[in-house]
Amino acid sequence: MENMRLCITIFNYTNIDEYNINASTPFKVNNVGPYCFRDVPSKKNLVFNDNETELSYQENSDITFLQKESAGSLDDVVIVPNIPLLSVVHQVLEHSLVIRLGMLTKLKLNNYEPFLVLKVRSFLYGYDDDLLAWIYKVGSALGYPTGYSMQKFSLLTSIMTSINSNYTLNTGKSSLDELGDLKIYNKQSRMNVWKTDECNAFRGSYGAYWPPETVRQGGNVSFFNGLLCRNVPLVKEKDTRYANFISVVRYQSSPDLFTYPSDHEESCYCLEEPCIDNLFSVGKCLRGPFVLSYKNFHGVDREELQHIDFSNLTPPQHDDDWKTHFDIHPGLGNTMSFKTTFQMNLQVKKKAYVSEFPMRLEHGMILPAVIIERGGPHLNTKTNILLIVLSVVEGTFQYGSVILAFLTIFILIKRWRALDRLFYVHNVTVSPPIMMYQQAKVEPRPRYVHP
Repeated sequence: MENMRLCITIFNYTNIDEYNINASTPFKVNNVGPYCFRDVPSKKNLVFNDNETELSYQENSDITFLQKESAGSLDDVVIVPNIPLLSVVHQVLEHSLVIRLGMLTKLKLNNYEPFLVLKVRSFLYGYDDDLLAWIYKVGSALGYPTGYSMQKFSLLTSIMTSINSNYTLNTGKSSLDELGDLKIYNKQSRMNVWKTDECNAFRGSYGAYWPPETVRQGGNVSFFNGLLCRNVPLVKEKDTRYANFISVVRYQSSPDLFTYPSDHEESCYCLEEPCIDNLFSVGKCLRGPFVLSYKNFHGVDREELQHIDFSNLTPPQHDDDWKTHFDIHPGLGNTMSFKTTFQMNLQVKKKAYVSEFPMRLEHGMILPAVIIERGGPHLNTKTNILLIVLSVVEGTFQYGSVILAFLTIFILIKRWRALDRLFYVHNVTVSPPIMMYQQAKVEPRPRYVHP
């Protein structure tokens, strides 16, 4: 895909001063944005295996801010959760008591606030963070893994790191139905996150190619999403058209993507109670306090979110507002267009000896952070013309024989009527082929051309 869009909507907390006085006050939040970027993907370091059944490469997307397509400026000011603080505290809880006590001392000395006032530019592109810089210097001494190598936080960098991953895909050489199937992701042939081997396995596409026969029959398909750390099942919604011209099959994310069975023990994705429908924890995979949901908490029981004032949040009106979808060419099996939509939230975690932080926040609180939408392609005129030409060629091969048959029948009927008329007028006994030939010479030009 030559040109896509990445749009980020930020949750702005508008009553933090009031909340600091009375912690029982629900957070008032509103959507700011979206802030949209041109997302131009490419692939580098392409390597085939020895028998050319697999292709390995690194995704490499470059993004550019699109002011005209954004509902706001990078100089807008927002109040957002302190993601580095919440992430560090989340990680500290997994370490020994000694490390927790050391971190507690650092947090008390610096009195870190759970919310920050930032320009959108700083939030998206990065800002210096004292806590991250400190961990960068002394992290290894405290037992932190080498992954803590950043001194500043950038939301865009975090998102693009997930997108610009290393993939190994099936080339389809043995079977076209396996074209695009994900084999290895970031040098791992399986995940080590969920409860069962089935949930940890990479199943299905990486999102660009799908088994054509399955798509033509309307069967279910799936793709792996690195941000969700899981396979995403898709079900056929309808037959539609791409660019009002090319027939495609629309697949949408399964409605039970983020739900759990009544017995949570039966769900391989429920790692820690409580497991709430339409709130999907990816903390173990992304190593942070991250919980995914649909846009504006669509489908989440409001009783679970009493600390949030929803008066300024508009619920999604249509499926396309909150569901992920792919428009797939049924003949070729390739993605013609797509859109993924997910909301990133932060879950407050507290434990003994670090229970004071983050200050004024309760254990288990879900704080909305951003809505991430990625879709495309946005094609130039040359590519659109090429697609139209290819669809015409496809239609010619697909329907050409049928059209030719109807045209032949039409010609035979017209000739038969002309033959009857000639026999009636002239009352002669000549062979039909000769009479039809003579009639064609003297009557006005017919509506079709004789062979």
